[in-house]
Amino acid sequence: MNKKRYLTLMAMIFGALLLAGCSKKTSTYAVEYKSGSLDVKKDGSIEVTYREEFDEKRYDKKELEQVAKEEIEEFNSKYSSDNGMAFKSLLVRKNRAKLVVTFATADDYVLYNKKYVDSERVIKMFVGTYEEAVAAGYEPSDKLYSVKGKKKTKIDKSDIDNIKDLMVVYTTKGTSVKVDGKYKYVNKYVSFEKIEDTDEYIANTSDMSQNYILFESK
Repeated sequence: MNKKRYLTLMAMIFGALLLAGCSKKTSTYAVEYKSGSLDVKKDGSIEVTYREEFDEKRYDKKELEQVAKEEIEEFNSKYSSDNGMAFKSLLVRKNRAKLVVTFATADDYVLYNKKYVDSERVIKMFVGTYEEAVAAGYEPSDKLYSVKGKKKTKIDKSDIDNIKDLMVVYTTKGTSVKVDGKYKYVNKYVSFEKIEDTDEYIANTSDMSQNYILFESK
């Protein structure tokens, strides 16, 4: 298989399902089953899992990994002054590939999407403390819902006693979002879905909407 073909495959892994917003429910993979799903850490970093299935059954993992690392190196050298993107893992099993990368900040994630995924589509994302969110112009809406499992109960923001102690995730991108802690409050655009073969739930954001997730970090 030539180099050009591998680059095409990596482009599919990094972007195709991310744009389509398709989900692949399968217990073979980890908790986040949607391609392009986000795992938001309490330090503000983001772990992203991309998945793709191919018609062919065998791929050279080492060469795929090399191409992924080359693209990450290019992104860091051209666009990120602080090595904002890093390779974590690549799993190739028969006709499926699962690539996990990390972004140091939400800004790095947004920049990568602009430069490598879709330059015409502008997405916004913020991860930080409640006070940082307010200072950055991302104050959560007045109408919030408390979360228990996938059930949401409407409340007023004034009813949240410890709101300043919470972390805030804001995004205009539709995807699955796991947090490094406990979901506490969301706005109307965020829904929850039970993860197959587990007792856990994961948040699903609505594409091109003002999604807010407030969580209590571990």
